[in-house]
Amino acid sequence: MQTLRTYEETSRQLVNKNKSQFMIHANAFSCTRNRFKNLTGFK
Repeated sequence: MQTLRTYEETSRQLVNKNKSQFMIHANAFSCTRNRFKNLTGFK
């Protein structure tokens, strides 16, 4: 994702994707949840 890459470049720090999470509505489809996981690389 562009925002995460921009953050990493400007801060000169990498986002630890093994420790990072995202929040999504409980009623979101599982395919939407999986798409976010694939896009971000978060676990």
